[in-house]
Amino acid sequence: DARGCGYDGMFFANTELQTMHLPESSSSAFLMALTAVQRHAELIGFELLPLIFPFGPSDPIFQQPPWRHNLAEPLAFRGALFEVDAAGRRLNYIDEFAGISNGNFSKHAGDAFDDWVQDAPGVRTMADEGASCLSPEGCLRIDPGPGDGLALQPLVGLAPYAQVRVTFSVRTERFTATQCNVELRLLLPEKGGGPGVRARMGRRLSWWSLRLEPTQPWRR
Repeated sequence: DARGCGYDGMFFANTELQTMHLPESSSSAFLMALTAVQRHAELIGFELLPLIFPFGPSDPIFQQPPWRHNLAEPLAFRGALFEVDAAGRRLNYIDEFAGISNGNFSKHAGDAFDDWVQDAPGVRTMADEGASCLSPEGCLRIDPGPGDGLALQPLVGLAPYAQVRVTFSVRTERFTATQCNVELRLLLPEKGGGPGVRARMGRRLSWWSLRLEPTQPWRR
């Protein structure tokens, strides 16, 4: 459309452009999409100019070998418990967070998981069991369809300025998404206005954008 309006070029910005030179930093889906865009631009005589480190997410800068996360300003947390190691040379952080309730998705009634808020149980978010799951207790499956397909758990009793570490495993099959994040947000009070996760999502405190292959085995 821009070419038809008389434009002969444009700036192109994407976070994965900043890390393409790093091993295993870009997904095959992104590289295929980028190649298709470049070929189409060449076909219609349209110039693409990549923007290097544009204003936006800082993750690409922190992934560069010379700097890594040494430039990142850490989030403040208070009242953390540390223990001196046996050699008396370093402090080890003691994680006092009790963990996510029903984190293995083993407790559910039909497709509705205990202790979780879900989008469209039985339509987008499903309870799975058996060989398709990594754990024998079960797993959460997100199917394609309308809406967001989100799952949220209120972290009851989590003190302000606390540090939380989350680990999980993901398997994909013919997966496509504009963006897929793990986020820590303020929790809005439950209202009678709308069901699902988005109605409870407050201000974003921390987040991580996942790089998932369209089809991949279970990966931690």
